[in-house]
Amino acid sequence: MSAIASRLAKIKDTLFGASIVAMLVLVQSQPAFAESSADESGQYEWSAELVSFDAASRTATLKARMDARADRSILRELSEGDRITITWTGLTWGAGIAAVSRGDSAGSAGKLQLPAEYVGTEMDDIYLVFRVRVPEGSAAKLEALQPGAWVTATTSRDASRLEQAVSEIRPYNDVS
Repeated sequence: MSAIASRLAKIKDTLFGASIVAMLVLVQSQPAFAESSADESGQYEWSAELVSFDAASRTATLKARMDARADRSILRELSEGDRITITWTGLTWGAGIAAVSRGDSAGSAGKLQLPAEYVGTEMDDIYLVFRVRVPEGSAAKLEALQPGAWVTATTSRDASRLEQAVSEIRPYNDVS
């Protein structure tokens, strides 16, 4: 009986070792996968809730949920109107806010970064409220929306200033 138990233990150790090797291979190959699946146009999309739209200045105030793992300590140092850089979670789609930093983006390769203007937070820092400039061609679409509506925006991966932040913004369900 002990020979069978010894043999099963060796098999278990071998399988455990093989699974670790397989995991390391996957982790090491992930950057190559991420690069090949990235949007070929050099842009990415993200969504947020519309708080308000000021047609005169063509600025939209938006709010988006911060990832539970995001460091919120920078938020205490910010005042309304400060320039910030939002880093989104995701590889090709901004799925939630992973980080907020002060100032315009330095353009970290591979990260989904959005230059924006800080407004504040809501619900104990769960939501970040921020402003972006709206391109002229997108203004009419936002004027028709009510606060609380969701929008989807397109941002260039190399946008490093507030003026470059959004190349298009539209109602969430508008696929045109």
